[in-house]
Amino acid sequence: MPDPLATSPSPNDGALVMVASFSDELGAMLCVADLENNGIPAVSSGALTSQWRADAPGFVKVLVRTVDEVRARASLKERMENPMSAEELDDQSAQWSDDEVEEA
Repeated sequence: MPDPLATSPSPNDGALVMVASFSDELGAMLCVADLENNGIPAVSSGALTSQWRADAPGFVKVLVRTVDEVRARASLKERMENPMSAEELDDQSAQWSDDEVEEA
């Protein structure tokens, strides 16, 4: 399995752009995972200031490389228009759990 950190965007890849923001870390993590499942490397930034963890609360940003921005926005738009059903989420969760067990 490829190392996810090896494909994640970094400042060395050029400019990063924000394609979404969330008030909590979980929402951003799910967004990053969804983008990466669609072949779009993404990272989140700002988790330490979300949900009143700091004196000046902020949002968690989801960042992608500039070259991936159009695909990322299209992917997020598609997800918003076609959210996963509870059954699909359960299936994904079960598959993820099975993957973790196989790796252990």
